[in-house]
Amino acid sequence: MASDNKLTGLEIAIIGMAGRFPGAGDLRRFWQNLAEGRECISFFAEEELLASGLGLEEIRRPGYVKARGILEDCESFDAGFFRITPREAEFIDPQQRLFLECAWEAFEDAGYVPDAFAGLIGVFAAVATSTYFFWQIIPAMGSGFAFSDAMSILSNDKDFLPTRLSYKLNLRGPSVAVGTGCSSSLVATHIACKSLLAGECDMALAGGVSIHFPIKSGYNFQEGGVVSPDGHCRTFDECGKGSVFGSGIGVVLLKRLEDALKDRDPIYAVIKGSATNNDGSRRVGFTAPSIEGQSEVIALARLMAGVDASSISYIETHGTATPIGDPIEVQALIEASANSPLQKNSCAIGSVKTNIGHTAEASGIAGLIKTALSLRHRKIPASLHFTKPNPKLGLEDSPFYVNDKLKDWKSQGPPLRAGVSSFGIGGTNAHVVLEEAPQTVVHGSHRKYSMLTLSARTASALETYTDQIRTFLSENPIASLPDAAFTLQTGRKSFDYRRVLVCDSVDDAVQSLKGRDRQRIYSSVRPPLEAPNIAIMFSGLGDDHPGMAATLYQTEPFFRTELDRCFELLKQELNVDFRTILRVDSASANTKTSAVNNGPDLRRMLGRAGRTNGTPAERMRTDFAQIALFITELALARLWMHWGLKPKALIGYSLGEFSAACVAGVFSVPDAIKIVAARAKLVQSLPPGAMLAVPLPEQEVRELKGAELGVAAINGPALTVLSGPVESIAELQSRLKSKGIETRHVHTSHALHSHAMAPITEAFMEVLKQFPTQPPQIPYVSNVTGDWIKPEEPRDPAYWARHLCGTVRFGAGVEKLRQNGTQIFVEAGPGQTLCSLVLQHPACHSGERAVALQSLSSIYDAADDSAVLLSSLGKLWLEGWTPDWESFHEQDRRSRMWLPTYPFERKVYRVQPVGTSIGIPKTAFAIYPQPASSQDKASPQKSIAAALETNSQTMRGIDDDAAEGEQLVLPETELQRKVAALWYELLGIEQISIHDNFFKIGGDSLLGTRLISRLSGTFPIELPLRQLIENPTIASLSEIIEGLLLQKLEELSDEEAAKLAENLG
Repeated sequence: MASDNKLTGLEIAIIGMAGRFPGAGDLRRFWQNLAEGRECISFFAEEELLASGLGLEEIRRPGYVKARGILEDCESFDAGFFRITPREAEFIDPQQRLFLECAWEAFEDAGYVPDAFAGLIGVFAAVATSTYFFWQIIPAMGSGFAFSDAMSILSNDKDFLPTRLSYKLNLRGPSVAVGTGCSSSLVATHIACKSLLAGECDMALAGGVSIHFPIKSGYNFQEGGVVSPDGHCRTFDECGKGSVFGSGIGVVLLKRLEDALKDRDPIYAVIKGSATNNDGSRRVGFTAPSIEGQSEVIALARLMAGVDASSISYIETHGTATPIGDPIEVQALIEASANSPLQKNSCAIGSVKTNIGHTAEASGIAGLIKTALSLRHRKIPASLHFTKPNPKLGLEDSPFYVNDKLKDWKSQGPPLRAGVSSFGIGGTNAHVVLEEAPQTVVHGSHRKYSMLTLSARTASALETYTDQIRTFLSENPIASLPDAAFTLQTGRKSFDYRRVLVCDSVDDAVQSLKGRDRQRIYSSVRPPLEAPNIAIMFSGLGDDHPGMAATLYQTEPFFRTELDRCFELLKQELNVDFRTILRVDSASANTKTSAVNNGPDLRRMLGRAGRTNGTPAERMRTDFAQIALFITELALARLWMHWGLKPKALIGYSLGEFSAACVAGVFSVPDAIKIVAARAKLVQSLPPGAMLAVPLPEQEVRELKGAELGVAAINGPALTVLSGPVESIAELQSRLKSKGIETRHVHTSHALHSHAMAPITEAFMEVLKQFPTQPPQIPYVSNVTGDWIKPEEPRDPAYWARHLCGTVRFGAGVEKLRQNGTQIFVEAGPGQTLCSLVLQHPACHSGERAVALQSLSSIYDAADDSAVLLSSLGKLWLEGWTPDWESFHEQDRRSRMWLPTYPFERKVYRVQPVGTSIGIPKTAFAIYPQPASSQDKASPQKSIAAALETNSQTMRGIDDDAAEGEQLVLPETELQRKVAALWYELLGIEQISIHDNFFKIGGDSLLGTRLISRLSGTFPIELPLRQLIENPTIASLSEIIEGLLLQKLEELSDEEAAKLAENLG
């Protein structure tokens, strides 16, 4: 069959990988070890073996080899990350624990959050028999152990590894345990591929794990066996006499190649085809290999891949270094290639077992991962300890040669291809054909800035992850910063501890992260919120200026589209090109500095910057300014909502209420533009006026102003705006200055929101009558009343007439929003005037912290508008909001990329032997008064009743409505202590409040059943599981037990009652 590069449609992409192997806690180190030709086998001193619990006689027995490939810290685990209680973690086989962590790492490596993926995810996993169970759990539990103990069995039986993973990560595809001996993990990969091709799942995890206990232990060598006499694996060498055992774990995340390319996933390599079979009885014994079986599975995998043997230039062999196995494997390779014109020495062979030993159920996945990494790096690592070939191999006349040094891997035509073999004792064989990943193109971004979002479960983990990202970027200066940002945003779960940085280059990111620049990096502690209470605010005239929308017009296509639609409507209505008015050409867009963190431009603020774009000297005419501001606000609001922001309320300021009404659906966009244009034209027809902001309460201002001035706005308890004739405003400003009161002119040319507007109210109402209206679909606060708008109000032209002449009650509106629970205020308009007003308002100084965010820089601010907008987007994410990242990135072809994965914070979890103190802190109970020991000679029944009365009095003093977890309330009575002790024994949590919910701190139905069983054994009562479900706290459950004991009291003899009284203390 001729070899070609055509796709068959059966290709599977390896998009994520994770693993831990001897000498390597991650795949980065694993590849370094392979490339450097390191042997990662550990050799132990007698003291180490004795400390592991091995006997002196055993380790000094002739033939005992003190060597093994081990995993460092394999009993350590981040139980909290997976919401597993400490006690449960102790019972779970470390093989299952580490598989959970590696599975998560594989998802992150691919850039996916498993429970956010829309499709089905399957799990196909192989795991060795739990030696932890036999070495640690059974001895620790002593005579109390029973094979009927559900927790121990479920936590250690191989069948439950994949289903535990599916449960913990909410994976809803097939979940299958695979067991074929040494070939298990490669067979699992084959089955995962078939499941993907059959449409049973859309992504699949495949892998295997084998961790041997005791960790530091050797093995017994037997002549003619499968293990090495000296702890070294010499695959294909004439001195090869077997393998050394090793522990390891490997996981790959698979996806149909077509989907992976469409979704722009990172691809390590492509599985072109795979196959499995069994030797049957064509061998000398059950454990012996078969040439026919191996050659057939290799040929079948190539057939499925649609490739010729001549296109394959490397084989990762099973390579156990046994005198029988190696020659059979090479002969099988020769026979599988017999019909292809292979040149001599055209295909390298090697085995990862020479580096890490035989990792049993994980050996196939170890070979697959090694080969995928080799394809990615286009290098073939050396197969170690090879000096002279085993003469029985017949390599001299074959296409194959042992690759004994690191070599570059080059292709003369077709893509690089390799085969990976894994053969199990028992005869189940597997072979996979791999091909190098197709080349991809890194696309640029329409944005100048990127936003890096980092999160973790704890503050310390966040710091560690920040350093990991910084190190990665510093080591990869040509990495795509937009792709890194995209991967962090969409391929990482958002945890409570959060950090965000807006930056314009990799170097900028590295320097900012290194110094933890507080002016650039923002952090918070917030849980994800499904529907945060956000209000959008729309500004009035004041911060508007030519060019205020120019930068976003150039950089945000959605914003540009919204503005273009308004521009066309305005051209039809006014025959004016507002593109020119707003100066949205590229030259205007670049007038601001590119620095992200620049603050206010003092020269502009003081009026000394000359006639530059946007200075007061070049402000727009009031009629144009109103229209320009309205359409800018409308486009900004649409942009925010396009990015997923769903405001629960709106509020406008002056002209901004028209923006609020339009966004709420009262007016259509075309009608609103006509209304605002007509209003602006009418205002422009009036004589000039002025407005003055005064930092005094409304009442004081009314006493100071003359009749010709009106109160235009009340922005807070001590923030008032006056409006009126220019001369009157100037006179009042001078008078206030002489009293030491600093005021500020509002940048407008007319006396808005005063009786000066009265001459145009009738004309404006006639305009409004021409347009249909609808009740608001989003609640918003009225400027006229400072209260929620009533459905009929914005549909009445008279309301808008009152709005034109009346006072803007923005301060009252802010208070109303705060009363409604609004926490986040987003200002859709230029500058941050409304943000400042919100943060100054007393209503925002109590209760939940108020957050106010701007969308654009102000006229005096030198910061780039794109950076300002992204910073606010990032700060919203810090507050727990999740943007619609798909919409955010829809204009770019962003790709997921490999980035550092989550920094697990591991602790050692190991079952303690029976009789060991369960470790409830004595101080936890000592701070509460112990019940006084009674010397009363009353009847046992009275003693019990007295003890229960003490319990009852204590519990009746508890506020049943107290919020869970607000404070740690430790047990106060002996009954509560006994219940708490059982909770601690099952959950392993050191401090448990009597108000903690059993099921919210790690308990489940299985642990609940065990708890009920233990409680029934401690107290002579029958306690159904329903009682725990209905009373899931120590306090409430103790009260139930008290009641049942009082009922039981009636049935007890004096002797039984005395015994029970003694038990209760």
